[in-house]
Formats: sequence, C-alpha cells, structure tokens
Amino acid sequence: MGKEPTSNAVLEDFPAELQGQAAAALETERLSVEKGIDAWKKIVAAAPSAWEPRRELARVYRRAERWKACVEVLKEAVEKATWATAEAKVPVLLEMVELYRDRLKLDVMVVEAYNRILTLQPNNVEVMDALAAQYEVIPRWPELIAVLRKKAAIVASAQEKIALHLKVANLYLEKFSNQAEAIKTFEAILEIDPGNVEALAFLKQMYEKRRDWDRLVAVLRQEIARVTDPAEQGRRWAEVAKLATEKLKKAAVSIELWGKVLDVNDSDGEALTELEKLYEREKRWEELAAVLDKQAMLSDDPAKRGVILPKLATVYTEKLQKPDLAVAAWKTLLDAEPENRRAQDALRKLYLQNKDWDALEGFYSVQGKWDEFARVLERQAETETGEARVGLWNKIAVLYRDRLNKPDKAQKAFEKTLSLDGHNLVAAEALIPMYERDKDAKRLAGVLQVQLEHTQDAAERQERMLRIAQILEGDAGDKPLALTVALQALSENPREEWAREYAERLAGETGNWALLVEAYEAVLPSLQGQDALPVLATVARAYEKELANTEAAIERNRAILEIADRDEQAVLASRTPVCGHRPARPVVGHLRQEARPGRLGRREARSAPPARGALRRTGARRGQGDRALQGHPEDGQGRRAGAARTRPPVSGHRALEGSEQDHRTPAQAAQ
Repeated sequence: MGKEPTSNAVLEDFPAELQGQAAAALETERLSVEKGIDAWKKIVAAAPSAWEPRRELARVYRRAERWKACVEVLKEAVEKATWATAEAKVPVLLEMVELYRDRLKLDVMVVEAYNRILTLQPNNVEVMDALAAQYEVIPRWPELIAVLRKKAAIVASAQEKIALHLKVANLYLEKFSNQAEAIKTFEAILEIDPGNVEALAFLKQMYEKRRDWDRLVAVLRQEIARVTDPAEQGRRWAEVAKLATEKLKKAAVSIELWGKVLDVNDSDGEALTELEKLYEREKRWEELAAVLDKQAMLSDDPAKRGVILPKLATVYTEKLQKPDLAVAAWKTLLDAEPENRRAQDALRKLYLQNKDWDALEGFYSVQGKWDEFARVLERQAETETGEARVGLWNKIAVLYRDRLNKPDKAQKAFEKTLSLDGHNLVAAEALIPMYERDKDAKRLAGVLQVQLEHTQDAAERQERMLRIAQILEGDAGDKPLALTVALQALSENPREEWAREYAERLAGETGNWALLVEAYEAVLPSLQGQDALPVLATVARAYEKELANTEAAIERNRAILEIADRDEQAVLASRTPVCGHRPARPVVGHLRQEARPGRLGRREARSAPPARGALRRTGARRGQGDRALQGHPEDGQGRRAGAARTRPPVSGHRALEGSEQDHRTPAQAAQ
C-alpha cells in the first residue's frame, strides 16, 4: 500500500532553479550519506514548500535506516509542501503508515495516518478495512464499530451490509454487553432482510425479555409472513393474537391479528369468540353483528344458538336500527324453538313497530290466534291516524269476516272505516252484500253511491245510478234523493230516457220543479235540434205552471218554435206530457200570433215590428221576469230560474247536492 519516495537520481521533476543544487547534493551523497543528508537539508531549508527536496531527504534517511527522521520529513511534507490536490498527499500518508507500523511500531500513529487519509477520501474502503484491522489489534472497540458502520453505509451489496451489521451487533453483545445497541443493529438488519433468521431469533428473545410487546408482535408478524403452510400460518397468527390480547392490550392490534386468523380459516371458533368480545368492547356494532351471524350459522348447539341469536337481534334493533335484520334473527330462533316466548314477544313488537301487518298476520296465523290478532289490531287502530287507521279497520273487518266468521263485527268494522273515510271503496263494496242481506235500503243506497264514485265506465255508471234511484224511491222511501240521482244521470247523459222519465215523474211527486229546471237548463247547451225539444217542452211547462215564471216560459216556447214547425200541433206533439198536465196553450197561442203577422214568411215575422210590440205589451211583467232570470235578490224563484239559464251543466255530485229540499248524498242519507 506504501510508496517509496525515491528518485533514483532522476531530477527532471525538480524546479529548474533547484536542479543545480540537487545535482550537487546527489554528488555529495555518493561520497558520504551524512554529508548528503546535510546537503538535502540545505535545499529543503531554501525551498520549504517544495515536495521534491523533502522526498529526496526522506530517501536518504531510509537508506541510512533513520526511520524516525524519515517519517518526520514525510509528515512535514504533508503539512508544509505545496500539493496540486489534497488527494496527492495520500501516497505519502500511506508511506508514513508503513513506517509507523513496520519500523516504529507506533499503532497510535498508524491509526492517525489512516484517519487523515479517510478525511481526504471518506469512501476509501481499502483504508477502512486496514483501519478496522488495526483497531482490532490495538484493540479499540468503539472506534472499530464506528468504522464498520461507516463502511456499511457506503457498500452496495445487501449481504455485505448485513455482515457488517452482524459484526457490530456481536461486538455490542460480546465486548460491551450492550443489548440496546445490539437490538438497534439487528433491527437495521431486518430493514434490509426482513426474514433474517439470526436477527429474528435474537430480537424475539430480547423483546420478550424486555417486555417490549409492540416490537415483539412486529417481529412475529415478519416471521409469520415467511410461513407458507396455511395450517402453520393460522396457528402462528393465533399465537400472536393471543399474545397481543393478553400482553399488549391494544384492541385495534388484537382485532387485526384475530382477523388474520379468520383470513386463513373463516370458521375458527376461537377467533370469532375473541372478536365478539373485542367488537363489543369497542362498540363496533356492524362488525359485532357480522361475527354473531357467523357464529349462529356455524353452531350446531341449540343452547349456544339460543344465546347468540337474541344478542344478534338486540344489536340490530338497539344499536344499528335495522329492524328487518332483527326480525330475521328472531324468526331463525323461532323456527328452531317455536315456543320461545322471548322471540314471540320481540317479533310481535317489531311487526307492530314496522307496521308490517301482513307479517303480523302470518305470525298469528302460524299460532292460529286470530282473536288475539284482531284485538291487537283494534288497539293499534286507536293509535293510528289518516290512511293507516282506515287501512287497519278494513283489515280488522276482513279478519272478522273471513277468519273468525263474525259478520256482525265485520260489518261494524267496515262501517267504522266509512265513518273515517266516506269514500272508501273497499269498505263500501264489502258492505253491499251485508246491507242487501239485512234489507237496509238506505244504507245500501249509500254504499252504492260510494261505489258509483269510483266507477269510470259511462254505461256502468248509468246502470248503477238507475239501481240507486230505484232503491231510494222504493224501499228507502226517499224520493227527493232519488230525484237528485236521476238528475245526476241526466247530467252525464242528457239522452238517457230512464233518467228523464224518473226526473220528471219524481219532480212532479215531490214538487221540486226548481231542481228539475236547473238541471234541464244545464244540459240544454249539449242538445241540438230535435233532441232538445222534449227538454225544452218540459222546462217551458214547468216555468208556466209550476214556477209561475211566464216570461221564462215564453222564452223557452219561442225556442221550441225556432226548432219545430210553426204549426201549433207540431209544437204540442213535440212535448211529452208532464205528469198528466195538458200543454200550455195560452202561451203557445200568444207566440203563434206573435210569430205569424199576416202572410209574412217565418224569417220576416221574427223581425216585424208587430211581433216586437206584442212582446213589449208584457210591460212590467217582462221586466220582473228579467230580474228573476238575472237572479234578483228579492225573488227566490226568479233567482233559481236565472241560475238554471246561466249555470254550466250539472256533473258528478253537483246534481246530487242541488236539491233545495234535501242536500244529502245517498251515502249520508244512509248513515
């Protein structure tokens, strides 16, 4: 490693100004070594910053075996000479190492020289190895460890790094008994090679001895990661999980480790049991429910399932607010233990809470306790409102009718529904056969009217209204209400013969001509030509004979003449006799005279002055009639007649509500 600084009498590298003196010194050296030394000293003194004279002086000292003087010259050269680069000093320092070690036996100076070299070349591995060997010889263990660590930091090979760290760790253990530093070194080895057997074995022993559970668990994790056999891996994970649970007492770590066990074997009973306790302690309800469900599925022990399933259902109900899953858990228990009272009570409460009436019915159906089911629904119905209450009473009624064969209670329950919702079709249609059986005509008409409200087909509506009118007129004895139904039918189909026949006959029998006229006036705009004649004739007759409204009668008869032939008999023939009364001849005659002045044609007669004069002769009566048609506040009959001319056609329930004698609907009348 050293280099002898000799020149072999070659002076080409000497500065030009020193070559003459150097040549003389070489000549003197041949005559006497001592005189040669003095000559070279003089040149060094003359040129203290030049390396070449010092080199030659060191050569002469070596020749004379004056080792101490030689190393001193080299030392001064390193310190005082001028060098092109700092690293140019390294060969000189290596020569000094050789002299100190081999000639002077100065170990301390050897170390110093090596360290000076490492100052100049920090990554000089060869010097590091030499220095480490020197420290071992001395021995100086702390310095040796420092050098080994420096080398481990710069070498590229992982295996070489591990070897250096192992040497350092063993030095700490053997020379200093320093376990803490040895642990750090072995940890550094694991960072390079997580599966290093020697490091793992040592660290496991040390961590357990020092009760450092966190690090022990970490080391065990690394060790298990290298196990390939699933059974062995599961066993080892279970050991670590137990250790963490008993010693570490960190729930998150224990949960993770028991989870590793389940990753290997998802039916491991011990892992599920431990996780159940941990999840409950940590209030991790979703995970707890999953574990309980798994335990229930795996267990063949009825007693154990009898404990697990109620706990699972309680978690779903109280902690997770998942009543559907709670129901499933209780049903599973009830399937296994049909007489389990706790499960029965819990299911009943959940069904009521969820308002799952079908499920509650199935629950009681299995037990055949229909009476109890009915009582439960009745109590619940009293706490409900709106549609929920209506639906419950319908369900109660069906239960009494179909399951308990108690028609009286069924009827009362359906009637309760109608009292809450007067338009409920289910209850109405259920009551129809009951009222038919009891021959309760008024109530039958009422529920038929509710059924009518939900009927859309026009022909079917006419059939149902005819039946309602027949019942009201006949067994119910309510002709005014029958009249309103007939008028409603007429408003929906003005050409319906039965409706007009019923309306006119019932108006005559009840004296409710105002309601008839109002309804007829409403449908007139929808009738054209000959179709309007029967209605116009009836309206004109009612105005003249029943309502004492001559002006309105004249106006309607004039409308008749505009449609039919001017002949009086044509007008009379176009009318249907009203309840046995003869046609209104005086009014028709008046219109005939007004419409036929001389031989004028029909069109001319309408615009002739005599006709207008004839109308004006009605004088104050016409003014009074106009006021009545416009709804004069002092004339009630006129107000109705005016309304009959101006209101839109009656439709739906409006016709049924238009009677001045009876404003009840059939459903209301039935009640």
